[in-house]
Amino acid sequence: MLFVLIAVVGGLLIGWALGGSLSRLETARLRYVPVLLLAVALQVAAAFALGGWAYAAVLVVSLLLALGWLAFNGRLAGRLLLAVGLAANALVIVANGAMPVELSAAARAGVATGPLYDDPRHAVADGSTRLALLDDRIPLPLPWQPQVLSAGDVLVAAGAGLMVAQAMRRRVRGQGAVLPPPPGGPAVSTGVPPPPPGRPQMRSD
Repeated sequence: MLFVLIAVVGGLLIGWALGGSLSRLETARLRYVPVLLLAVALQVAAAFALGGWAYAAVLVVSLLLALGWLAFNGRLAGRLLLAVGLAANALVIVANGAMPVELSAAARAGVATGPLYDDPRHAVADGSTRLALLDDRIPLPLPWQPQVLSAGDVLVAAGAGLMVAQAMRRRVRGQGAVLPPPPGGPAVSTGVPPPPPGRPQMRSD
């Protein structure tokens, strides 16, 4: 989760650097937001309260909800990265009953390996690990909280950052030109986009 938050902050900075604004992010039209919030809540609850096959089952439900939300918001950038990343994490967890962690990667990141043996949500990767290429094997030695990431984690973070950056740059559709206010009155929107600079406006008499 921490790495995803870092990617979202990176997306905000990239969107701002490319001329985006937070106001456009606020007007992004997202459908079925409660479905996304429920998927996130299940992920958090499973990470802190469950273990073993119950943990895997809740993650699958959360994945299905997230994929459904992405399907109903088809114009979002990064949605394919998010979908593939979430699916990859769910697959390796379901295949092993927990997320396998490579001990060598944990050591390089500075993560204590002892607690892994007692953590029901993680397992030590070994020769019997299924779908080993999708397990936690990418060391991230953050100074305040070192982590070991999976390929799915990287895809999810990239998709989230790309989604935020694109939403900051997207113009609100249907925004029309604003006519000068009449004497003593407010400005009136025509509902029609203004013509490009330098082109005369067509008249119909």
